[in-house]
Amino acid sequence: MDQKEIIRREYFLNRKSMREIAKELHHGRATIRKAIYDAGIPTYTRSAPAPKRSIGPFVEVIQQWLQEDSGVLPSNGIPPNGFMHGSRPNTVTRVQTGR
Repeated sequence: MDQKEIIRREYFLNRKSMREIAKELHHGRATIRKAIYDAGIPTYTRSAPAPKRSIGPFVEVIQQWLQEDSGVLPSNGIPPNGFMHGSRPNTVTRVQTGR
């Protein structure tokens, strides 16, 4: 069972003091206090966005390609020769969607 649930049960249902709970469960009183006063589910939030390791160094080049190709393709998105070269369309799509 989650430690936070155990701490909260001991405090609210069994009416134990923070000191007793800390001694029994081998946690600091500050930790016990945090668990008692915070009723929410613990969540994780990133402090900074995840790095784009595989595509990161090439983003500038791809952005330049997008600017150059903006007026080249017809409205249906198919190049005049009828096929795409390499994996460039997938890369362009990944950059546009931010993945």
